Amino acid sequence: MKLGPVIAIVVVALFLAVGGGVYYLITSLDSLVKSGIESYGSEITGSRVRVSSVRIQLASGRGTIRGLRIANPKGFSSSDAFSLGEITLDIDPGSLTGEPVVVDEIVIRAPLVHFELDAKGDSNIEAIKRNVARYQGGSSGGGDGDGGGAAGPAGPLLSVTRFTFEEGKVAADTAAMGGDVQQLELPPLEMTNLGGSKGASPDQIGKAVMNRYTAVVGKVVARYGAELLIDEKLGGQEGEAAKKLLRGILR
Repeated sequence: MKLGPVIAIVVVALFLAVGGGVYYLITSLDSLVKSGIESYGSEITGSRVRVSSVRIQLASGRGTIRGLRIANPKGFSSSDAFSLGEITLDIDPGSLTGEPVVVDEIVIRAPLVHFELDAKGDSNIEAIKRNVARYQGGSSGGGDGDGGGAAGPAGPLLSVTRFTFEEGKVAADTAAMGGDVQQLELPPLEMTNLGGSKGASPDQIGKAVMNRYTAVVGKVVARYGAELLIDEKLGGQEGEAAKKLLRGILR
């Protein structure tokens, strides 16, 4: 057999192999992203992370993640600490070849936070925050619109134009402290310019978002507990006036 035809066959086989690999990557992208979120998320939070489905559209730079759940850390109930109904991402495709990668918008719809206290007064949310901080080695976050952020331990630099939580609820469970379970509405939360023009690492941005959102959850739960105490101790017009003042403080 002459060398020319052999080379031609090898080249054709190489292109077929490369083409097959690209096809596999594209057709398997959703499952790869799902697996990555579950594996990497579990490592960061110290709790099991599960995802129902992932849908990535490369050409338009859009993605949808449904049914993301973060289990409670050890020492708490078998319930999930976080349940995020739907996450949509809108990425600027033109920024994917450089840094920072520009994410025009991230919207999280119907997040449910299961806030739980143990007998010592520690919360599951604070336990997860400590796990995240431990994973990050105590590095500081990218901030909420402060335009800063050096590269973290992993991932490309990101610049997130708008980050929104919508239709959120918190199930406050204080049974371990003698209380009960109450489902409360969470106010919408919007964060802008995360990472700034230079970008920040994914875990820096994630830390900034978690700190901001858990602070909101803490205020809602604190207000609920304080209003119960006001009703118990005051009641009537004095109680309503005290609750109005409290809402202004914990706004």
